[in-house]
Amino acid sequence: MDKQSKAEEAFIKKSVQEAGLLKPSLDFSQRVMTAVAKNAAAKTVYRPLIAKPVWVLLGFMVAACILILFFFPSEGISLFDRWEWVKLSNIEFSVPTLELSKTVTYAIGFLVLFLVQIPFLKRTFISGG
Repeated sequence: MDKQSKAEEAFIKKSVQEAGLLKPSLDFSQRVMTAVAKNAAAKTVYRPLIAKPVWVLLGFMVAACILILFFFPSEGISLFDRWEWVKLSNIEFSVPTLELSKTVTYAIGFLVLFLVQIPFLKRTFISGG
């Protein structure tokens, strides 16, 4: 051991001797167990993310849409027929095709898998387990 660590060790030993040992109160264990029991007894109340009235409203809306589609034929009810400037059928688009060899496809796949695994491995090895 070098001189610095011996000096640190001596300082720590002296500080501990001066401070003395602290002893917990006699009812320390009982208070800790009471606090643990109190926290264990507290139960979480289940509250759904979407309330029951909202589900009922959504159900009525879906049922109304189905009934409208059932009782009114689809011919002549379209709102887009009334507005000439909105014609969705005239919109055309094409997606360009990209042809890759199998080797390039595998390389991209392995790269994606590697990049996806990095955060999981970091979390595992940095957090210790």
